[in-house]
Amino acid sequence: MEGASAHDSQVAPFRAALARIGEPGVLFHAVLLTSAVHDSLLEGEWWRPAHRELDRFAAEAGALGIGRGQSTPQTVAELRRFALYFCETLRFGGEREDYHAAENSMLTQVVARRQGLPISLAVVMIELGRRLGIELHGVATPGHFLVGATADTGACFVDPFSGPEILDTRKAVARVHDISHAEPAQIADCMAPADHLEIVKRVLNNFKVTYANRGDFGRLLTTLDWLLALDPADAGELRNRGLILLRTGEGPRGARDLLRYLELVPEPDDLEIIRREARRALSFQGGEEGGKIE
Repeated sequence: MEGASAHDSQVAPFRAALARIGEPGVLFHAVLLTSAVHDSLLEGEWWRPAHRELDRFAAEAGALGIGRGQSTPQTVAELRRFALYFCETLRFGGEREDYHAAENSMLTQVVARRQGLPISLAVVMIELGRRLGIELHGVATPGHFLVGATADTGACFVDPFSGPEILDTRKAVARVHDISHAEPAQIADCMAPADHLEIVKRVLNNFKVTYANRGDFGRLLTTLDWLLALDPADAGELRNRGLILLRTGEGPRGARDLLRYLELVPEPDDLEIIRREARRALSFQGGEEGGKIE
């Protein structure tokens, strides 16, 4: 990857997970690996304790008789027992005091502290459900994130950030509306199962917002590296990384990103800004390394 960061040794297993994202359990592992975006000191199989903890939770839940029974499809009662176990016995729930803290997106910390953002809690809940034979999926609504399931009564949802209540579609839409103030029709259009790659991207975007708001340009660049590992042709993120690289004094690398951005979006609205910034950076470096800005 061009512009590789110090986290490149962590990006390789992340890419390997992305290549298998549709396989059982890989969503949790891929999101877990993104914890390395924030913590540069992680070494070895640092991710293994979180897997072991979920193994422990699943064994405990199974001993309590929680998990897929003989009924097909799964019943609302089975889902309710599982949601109660997750939210009340294990005490997983939303972190409200410092909502945008990076730790709330790091599954290493979410599993250990049992607090996090709606999407990180949802990923943990989905994976624990999978280990118990309970079929769940993510629901990427505007400004919030839910867990969805298909039960004997139809579609139902859980908001693990707020508690174990089982919601029908109407109540789920109302819940999201109360939190995000998005239009109910817009929310209703987003109630289908979320794509796993989009879930990973949304987690990385949460890191991006945190670091941008706090002016942490080092970790912001690392996050953009990971987003571009997810989608190397993401023109918007190439633009973002290029401009930040210019701002942090890495002119040639930034210019290469901006040149690639202009290849993907030949006539962007910000064309003159991009040209001016790239020329300035290349001029400062004493040459047009990486290409020509027309």
